[in-house]
Amino acid sequence: MQNLFDTAVNREIIRRLEALTPLSTAGWGRMNAAEMLVHLELSMKANFGEIKLNKSLFGIFFKGISRRILLGEKPFPRRLPAPKRLLGAAAPDFAAEKIKVVSMIRSYAEQGASVLGQYPHNILGKISPEESAVIAYKHIDHHLRQFGL
Repeated sequence: MQNLFDTAVNREIIRRLEALTPLSTAGWGRMNAAEMLVHLELSMKANFGEIKLNKSLFGIFFKGISRRILLGEKPFPRRLPAPKRLLGAAAPDFAAEKIKVVSMIRSYAEQGASVLGQYPHNILGKISPEESAVIAYKHIDHHLRQFGL
């Protein structure tokens, strides 16, 4: 399973992200390219322990399904809901957000498991660093596919 600790996978996801422009349009969902970058930044901040998310009720009641979606081989389905806390409120600066997101993605390969926070995952609870890096990869891949990348 691909994950962001793998340097080749990390470089490939950054290469795809670099192709994103402010004019890139989504094939589904409501976010524009800059809003998607803010969403990715906030999600990674949660992974790094900079933002603490409340436990998801979906994860409590449907942990097995959630685990298959988040850690299974298939890409994430379209239109998965995101916690409101991981959606930016202000109009973001595309270029600045892109730089932040690329830097955060690089930190997975450069720092390994030490980049991750110690909080449990908001849906799955306690997961390994490798599982967290798989979910992060699948999440970023999901949004890059959303924008045709």
